[in-house]
Amino acid sequence: MTGYWGAELTRKAANYYQAEISQEMAPIVAERCGGNPFYINAVVQQACEQGKPILNEESLNTILA
Repeated sequence: MTGYWGAELTRKAANYYQAEISQEMAPIVAERCGGNPFYINAVVQQACEQGKPILNEESLNTILA
């Protein structure tokens, strides 16, 4: 999945799961997930379940660990 569509999926998944992800982090999440839509969705869902916003790379690393 290209960077643009990966970022769009990240934003839409964040809206669906009501997870807080900054606009700047959406393309980074997609890139770190290798553009895999299933992995992007899982990372956003995990952030929601843990109640942790993804506002910077440090918080993303916490979710991915």
